[in-house]
Amino acid sequence: MAALLTPALIAAALLVLLSIAGMAYCLNRLGQTRAEFWERSRAQLLTQAAASAKFAGLLVLAQFLLLGYQSYRQQQQLLSYQADATQARGVAAQHHDQLAQLQSHLLKKDQQLADARRQLKRMANPQATQAQSTATPVSRAARISSSGAPVLVRNLPAGTVVGSAANGSAVNLESPDSVRAAGRQWVAITLSNGVSGWVAKSLVQLDAS
Repeated sequence: MAALLTPALIAAALLVLLSIAGMAYCLNRLGQTRAEFWERSRAQLLTQAAASAKFAGLLVLAQFLLLGYQSYRQQQQLLSYQADATQARGVAAQHHDQLAQLQSHLLKKDQQLADARRQLKRMANPQATQAQSTATPVSRAARISSSGAPVLVRNLPAGTVVGSAANGSAVNLESPDSVRAAGRQWVAITLSNGVSGWVAKSLVQLDAS
C-alpha cells in the first residue's frame, strides 16, 4: 500500500510544481506585456505630443506671417494715399497759379479796355480828356502801411515772392482795381527800385493829394 502511494504523491507534487511554474510564467508574461503596453503607449503619446507641438508652431508662424503681410499692405496703402494727397496738393497749387495768372490776364485786359475807352473819349473830346488826365493820373503815389514787418511783393496775386517793401516806403499804385486771390484783395504796385508786383490791398495806403 505504501509503495502505491509514493508514485501518486510524486505525481501530485509534480503536477503542483508544474502548475506553480505555469502560473509564474503567465505572471511573467503578463508583466512583460503590461510593460510593453505602457512603453508603446508612452511612445505614441510622445509622438502625438511632438506632432501637436509642431502643428502649433506652424500655426503660430503662419499667424505671424499673416500679420506681417497685413502690416505691409497697410503701409503700402498709406504710402499710396500720401502720394495721392501730395499729387492732389500739387495739382491744386498748379490750378491756383493758373487761376491767379488768368485773373492777372483779365485785369490787364480790363486795363487795356479802359485805356481804349479813354483813348476814344480823347478822340471824341480832346480838351476835356486832357484836363481829366492831368487831374487824375493812372499811377498814384502810395505808401506801404503794415504793422512794422516788411511786406512781401509777389509776381502774381498770391504768387511767388519777387521782393519786399519796408513799412512806410513809397510805391506807385498802378491801378485802383484789385484782384481777389487766396481770400484777399491784391493791387499792382511798383517799388522805388523799379520792381513791379502785387501786394495785399489792405497794406497799401494812398498819399493825400
